[in-house]
Amino acid sequence: MNKIKSILIIGITITLSLGILGVSYAFFKTAISGNENASGIVTKMGSLKLSFNDSQYIGIPYATTPWGATKTFTVQNTGTEVVKYNILWETLTNTFVNKELLTYTVTSTNSGGTLPQTQIPNTGTNLPVVKHININPGVTQTYTINFNYIDASFNQASDMEKVFNGKFKIEEDKSVPTFNEIIIANNTVKNVENDSMFAHVAPADKSENGLWKEARAGKTEGDKPTYFFRGSVQNNYVSFAGKMWRIVRINEDGTVKLILGGNGTEDGYIDSATHVWNPSRDQATYVNYVGSTAKTDIDAWYNNNITGANNNKVATWNVCNDKSAPANSHGWTYEYGAAHRLYDAKTPQFKCPNASDNIAVKGGLLTADEVAYAGGVYGSNSPDYYLYDNAKRSGNVGCWWVSSPYYFDGFANVFVVYGLDNPGFLAYVNVNNPVGLRAAISLASDTLTVSGNGTQASPYTI
Repeated sequence: MNKIKSILIIGITITLSLGILGVSYAFFKTAISGNENASGIVTKMGSLKLSFNDSQYIGIPYATTPWGATKTFTVQNTGTEVVKYNILWETLTNTFVNKELLTYTVTSTNSGGTLPQTQIPNTGTNLPVVKHININPGVTQTYTINFNYIDASFNQASDMEKVFNGKFKIEEDKSVPTFNEIIIANNTVKNVENDSMFAHVAPADKSENGLWKEARAGKTEGDKPTYFFRGSVQNNYVSFAGKMWRIVRINEDGTVKLILGGNGTEDGYIDSATHVWNPSRDQATYVNYVGSTAKTDIDAWYNNNITGANNNKVATWNVCNDKSAPANSHGWTYEYGAAHRLYDAKTPQFKCPNASDNIAVKGGLLTADEVAYAGGVYGSNSPDYYLYDNAKRSGNVGCWWVSSPYYFDGFANVFVVYGLDNPGFLAYVNVNNPVGLRAAISLASDTLTVSGNGTQASPYTI
């Protein structure tokens, strides 16, 4: 191996300068003091505590290729509010010639910042490492930074006598929090551990109310986390485009899905009329959302009501018209995927089983699985979840379509949610039955709010 005489001193000196920002974000102001060469250094900064497992400096006066080093530290939030911060190179000197060989990675626990293997930047100051990191109250995030100088297949003598050193700092994130960040910051997030709670409706005692995180493998698109509201929550109101909405979930891509809501018990429908899914029911293809009357009517409502600048704030998203067929489907009878998950197994999921069943839309419908996550159960009245709050009409007009086919047994059937007659009851009807429609949209991931805290009296205003 080539022996390279280099100065590889990685100084990690954290200096914090934190102020105050935004809704439900707290920031504090301090600076590190003490002996930089001491081991186990601990720094307290308002509600944050920064701790190094060893000294703040590592030094390798002579290095051979390959070379590696690791630095570990923790950030702990001892306060009662969410804190948001960035980690940067405060100063960095990098005179290596073969810069692509000098890399680092950042990993962390508890939703801290991460960075895949990345070339260490050129000499500079205030260079970003990881940004926009949230840390919840009582949480400790452990960071591990791995440095590597790679042994290449060519002569690396040009890097002899070159210098690499630097120090990090942590600072306030001055960016305005996005809508999805504010939603998370304003709620205590609970994690879904298993499917047991989906076997029953959202309970009247409100024990399951709140914002939940689904991050289990196979449950979400790309196995990325999604955050959803469940139960009779009263802090998911949004005022947008002159209408009131309810937040359903933060999608895997950071967009925010809303369903038409309102201030009254009948305000969640697009109109006072009924709408068939399809005027015919005797073919399996009539469960398709594409080509359905329901899609035509939702598209028309969207184009008439979400226009101009408001349309620009709405992301294109996918309606899942899940036509996957489980093993117990046979012959001319098809029980589609959502029927198996929600009637037989009580195991909802956000992931659309077949990518081909995703339909790109601006305005669309919820899935039956999303209704189950919110607190509905097939075949049971569910009066204690927010999806029922604004959908309390009686008769056919009280029911409303969702996008999930149920089965075909000579007649095509699609899931619906009942209104006042059977509160919040998840069921199915033939596609030629006339029922109500509730529109859903997804706001772009970079959406900002003007005001509000999500209550009915003070909704988030977009």
